[in-house]
Amino acid sequence: MTEMKYTILTRQITAWMLMSLFIAEPAAIFATDAPISSDSKAPAAHQPLVQQTSNGIPLVQITAPTASGVSRNLYTDFNVPEKGAVLNNAHKVTNTQLAGYVQANPNLGRGTAKLIVNEVTGTNKTAMKGFLEVAGDRAGVIVANPNGIAVNGGGFLNTSRAMLTTGRPRYAENGDVASLQVADGTIQVEGKGLDALETDQVDMLARAVQINAGVWAKEVHVVTGRNEVTYGSLEIAPAASEEDGVRTVPKVALDVAALGGMYANRIYLVGTEKGLGVNVSGMMSASQSFALETNGDLHITRTGTAYSEDALNLHTTGTVTNEQTLASRGEAVIQADSGMVNTGVVGAGVSRDGKVQQKGNLTVKTTTLQNDKAQVVSGGSLDVQAQTISNREGEISAQGDAAVQSAQTMDMEKGKVSAKGNLTIQSDALSLHGVIASGGEATITTHQSLSNDHSAENMGTVMADGNLTLHTDGTLTNSRKIESGKTLTVEAGQGIHNTATGEMNGQDVSQQTTTLDNTGLINGTQHISVTAENIVNHENGRIYGDDVTLRADRLENRRQAELEEKLAAAMKTLTEKEKALEAAYAADVTKYTSSTQEAQYKAAIASADKAYEAQLAVVNSVRAELEEHKAGTIAARNLLTVQAKSIENRHNAMLYSGGDMQLTAADTLTNQGASIESMGNLTIQAGQIRNENDAFAAKRVSSEWVDNPEKIRIDQAGHPEQGESFDRSEFSNLSSGYRAYHHPKAMPTYAPAYDTVEAPEPGETADPDHPVGSLIANYEWNDPIFQTFGLTPMVTSRPDTVGDAQRAWDSQFQTLLNQLDEKITAYNAQAEKHNAALGLTDTQKINNYTIIRSHSQTSHEEVQSTNAGIIRSGQAMNLDGAVYNDNSQITAGSTLIASGTVVNTSKENQERTVTFGTTQGSYTYKLHWPHKARVRGYNLEVFMTPQVELSNTSSLAVGAYADHGTVPARQDITETARNKVSSYLDPFSLDTKNPEWTPSSWQITAANLTSSLYTLHPETTAKYLVETDPAFTNKRNFLSSDYMYQQMQ
Repeated sequence: MTEMKYTILTRQITAWMLMSLFIAEPAAIFATDAPISSDSKAPAAHQPLVQQTSNGIPLVQITAPTASGVSRNLYTDFNVPEKGAVLNNAHKVTNTQLAGYVQANPNLGRGTAKLIVNEVTGTNKTAMKGFLEVAGDRAGVIVANPNGIAVNGGGFLNTSRAMLTTGRPRYAENGDVASLQVADGTIQVEGKGLDALETDQVDMLARAVQINAGVWAKEVHVVTGRNEVTYGSLEIAPAASEEDGVRTVPKVALDVAALGGMYANRIYLVGTEKGLGVNVSGMMSASQSFALETNGDLHITRTGTAYSEDALNLHTTGTVTNEQTLASRGEAVIQADSGMVNTGVVGAGVSRDGKVQQKGNLTVKTTTLQNDKAQVVSGGSLDVQAQTISNREGEISAQGDAAVQSAQTMDMEKGKVSAKGNLTIQSDALSLHGVIASGGEATITTHQSLSNDHSAENMGTVMADGNLTLHTDGTLTNSRKIESGKTLTVEAGQGIHNTATGEMNGQDVSQQTTTLDNTGLINGTQHISVTAENIVNHENGRIYGDDVTLRADRLENRRQAELEEKLAAAMKTLTEKEKALEAAYAADVTKYTSSTQEAQYKAAIASADKAYEAQLAVVNSVRAELEEHKAGTIAARNLLTVQAKSIENRHNAMLYSGGDMQLTAADTLTNQGASIESMGNLTIQAGQIRNENDAFAAKRVSSEWVDNPEKIRIDQAGHPEQGESFDRSEFSNLSSGYRAYHHPKAMPTYAPAYDTVEAPEPGETADPDHPVGSLIANYEWNDPIFQTFGLTPMVTSRPDTVGDAQRAWDSQFQTLLNQLDEKITAYNAQAEKHNAALGLTDTQKINNYTIIRSHSQTSHEEVQSTNAGIIRSGQAMNLDGAVYNDNSQITAGSTLIASGTVVNTSKENQERTVTFGTTQGSYTYKLHWPHKARVRGYNLEVFMTPQVELSNTSSLAVGAYADHGTVPARQDITETARNKVSSYLDPFSLDTKNPEWTPSSWQITAANLTSSLYTLHPETTAKYLVETDPAFTNKRNFLSSDYMYQQMQ
């Protein structure tokens, strides 16, 4: 017993000695300026003992904890000085970082606290200028002051969880802290900030929080607003809207100033009060996760940053405004219920230096996303959902897949949307005035019209390495490039307008629409498929592909519709003028009885000719206007297939195939002044096949009036030549009153126009060019005999190159020879008869004769304007339908089969010679007595009945309808010639270095190279005289990821 008392006494002495070491005089403890003052009015169980260590640090002997370990301490003031303060949770002597050794807390006889609650009941704010250390066992700490808390250099030591709150703790029946009820108050972090790195978690619960200095922690939870917050889970229940004693509503819930910041592994920010948002002008950085939810706006200023090394999760019922950086290295989910305005960088997979190098996914959900001159980027996948999106000069991009959805509008003016993976864009209304690019597949869907027709330079492009699908319920207007490395699919409910600068390229191209209006380029390295109600390809419109398939109700391939209509109207008027001129020439002059009528005839011709020339000038002017526009071209490298109700190919437009061509028109195929050319077989099925010349005009032209040699018509009764007329030079004694005599001259005879080649005589060598039995001409093309017999000779020599021009020349020369042969045969018969009667009339006297004085004019047709329709095939041609070939050309390199009626209309030339003159009768008579002499008398000169002679009927050689067996008529076309036909059709074979291309043949060929498939370069510095469109000849891969992304930089 004595030993026990001694032991107790020893302990007491030791305790008092330690107290003398660490505790100052009690008077100092209870001074009015003490930083921590216990509430003397509180229940004794909740009144802590506040003491001071020898080094001047407040030491709080916390109250005895509950059975669950909660120590509740009430204070009138609770301030932590710069030196710090100690909450004594030690049940034995313990060494501290701030005060050295402290004695055991006598209140902890039943055990230490797990949670130390420090409640301020007074009216003053709490100032934390130093660290608050828990002595002894590690415990959680709550500092609760409804008046507010200001931290300037504060922190926590030996604290498992720290909470700063302006709320009032609510306790469960067992004494545990159930919740914190926040009605008002602000937590401010200033100056030296808050260091909570030694605690696992720091919580700040207040109506508003101001961060004007740094906050360092492992895990930070900030809950703002008038709430009741569960202590354990931080579950939030908003408080009632009205409460007594509430001060002025703060402007924002959380304000992180430029000098402020949060640096933690994990940051969780929740603001519940409606309308109170978050301002971030400093740094908020989480090395792991970052979550923010606010019932107001989030504003990250130009000096602010919200960044997470791992995940970022943000939700605000207000607007998110980011002027600097809102990003994460890992995944990021951002939801802004009232809109998002970004002028900085919003991203996931973003490293601290701002580079997108990680694979973080980014999700953005908002009502209105404004990303003008800003970036929304993701190192992984990207999902953007909004009602409206403005991406003017902005960038929305992902290194993985990307999905961008806008329920209303998406403005892409100079903006970029890209994905290295697949890309999906959905919007009710979308402008294509920026760049859309995908390294994989891309799908763009919109309900309203799509357009990039006013895009800036290098903007307005849509590109995908994989398949690219564009769908719009409206109209697609393309003035830039839409390209796919694989299949380009375009579906437009109200039409596709591909303008002059527009390109649609792909390996395969598929288009479905109501109307395709193409003045640009649609190019497929393999297949082209277009299905539409109307396809209009004009104004240099080009559709190229290996295999091209077009399906439409109506296909129009033309030059320029308005000018074509203008030309048609001008041609109609010119035809009327031509008919009027022809009618003037064709007047029945044989009924004329006076020179007055002759003068009227000449005046009518002059007037009609003047009117014709005036209208021809109008036609030429319109044609010159048309020449300023290039025609449309639809060309297939292998196979061209067209299925339509009607096909119209007009004014130098071209339908071309390097292989076979199949054209099917349920109603009519019209090829008017244009070309349909197939290097292989050509099949046309149509109700009517109309091959027309849309600018054909001919005019009757005439020579000057020529005075003919005087003729004498023998009127002497009984004379064997009575009624015949001869040159005056063949007569003698024409002035004699007794007799005149006719002395006819021998008439020469001529060889026939051509002979039949006979077998060679012994010793003669056969001519391989003229086999036995064939016909050979006896006269050259320009022999004077043609003019001798009143025929117009050929204008040029025979073309050297086998082709349409040579065959047309042969046909015309053959007709001319036939006409010459007929005239020679008739003349020779007359000459032989005449020559047989020589000498029989020399002694036959002539008293009565008539002097014929006349002048003549010969007229013929000449082509003034032409633009023939051309239908050609390198091999066989099959025409299934009624064929109308009007002054145009249909030629086949092999057989030509027409299963329907064929009507060839070719303008013929008819020479017309009109002769006007006078006649004067002459007779002899006796003079009256006493004279017996006979003298010659003359009647008055009278108007001669005009004469009209029609001769030299021939073709103007504008039209042609032939296969290899009929042109030229003399011989079959050789295989070499057939190859030349194919070569002529082949745009790849137009080689001016080929010696067979002579200047004359080249001019004939070049006249047909008027479609957009060819460009003529007559300049001497040009590398090629004719250049085939490289878009047709060059098969290329349009895109690669490297190329595409280089273009996007």
